Amino acid sequence: MQCFDDKSLPASYHCADRASTQAQRRYLVAFVAILLTTVAGAAFSWASAFSARYQLRMCFLATLCLIGAFIATFVVKLMKYEDTWYVGRAVAESTKTRAWRFMMAAPPYPVLDPDGQSRKQFIDDMKEITGERGDVTFSISLDPKLPEISDEMTKLRHSSLADRLAAYIECRVADQRTWYAKKSKMSIAAESKAFGWMCGAQIAAIVVSLYAIYDNQPTSGSVGVLASVSAAVLAWMQVKKYQETGKAYEIASEELGFAESLAKDISTEDQLSDFVIDTESAISREHTLCVARRGGAPRQARSL
Repeated sequence: MQCFDDKSLPASYHCADRASTQAQRRYLVAFVAILLTTVAGAAFSWASAFSARYQLRMCFLATLCLIGAFIATFVVKLMKYEDTWYVGRAVAESTKTRAWRFMMAAPPYPVLDPDGQSRKQFIDDMKEITGERGDVTFSISLDPKLPEISDEMTKLRHSSLADRLAAYIECRVADQRTWYAKKSKMSIAAESKAFGWMCGAQIAAIVVSLYAIYDNQPTSGSVGVLASVSAAVLAWMQVKKYQETGKAYEIASEELGFAESLAKDISTEDQLSDFVIDTESAISREHTLCVARRGGAPRQARSL
């Protein structure tokens, strides 16, 4: 069967997803700029001690780098990229969860709905989710090609129980489980690599320091540079949270695997509804905890 495409999800999802992705990219670029300019500043300051001819120039470059780091820090604080990144992700995932509930005719959108009450309820939920973002703002797309309830969503909602179950297993559960497993492996590998770089810089600093003691000479500025490199890598690991993210994705993948094994016993609308609610709760826990680690999320995002 052809899998349900995320392109057919509500306009609110695409708006929040786009805002979150852009904010994430800008935040990480700015943070990398802070780390690189700080390390470069230390390196230029160390280099200034080697040549009287270029001492003033090296000091000027060091100062310029530190000013750049300060400006980048100010931009990150002023633009609130991190808040938009995580709140936008929470809103996007919450709208996606509600969309799948709607398509599967799970509460609060029952399958028996001759008066269109579920459609109204779904639109009201989209308004509530996107309306409760705290002080984080991002515009809602008015592109007519991106409706809140697409034709594909309606078509899947009105299909048979067997077709809806098959679509949910393949396009939601299996797809999300694969994504979690892949991201978990990537996070664990990235954490190991970053840890290696940090330890390498620390070991190099220790070697240089021991050699200075052996040679009865004062430690050179290279120790400071290596220490700043180690601190920069550690800061990057804290921002990316490789270990926490990898573990969270691993647990989420396992939970979806357990849920998927129960799908074969589903034969009624009530069973499908219970299955969807339990599965979406498992998915929601991962992204809600992710946002909570960053200091909060919209109330609606927490409740889904």
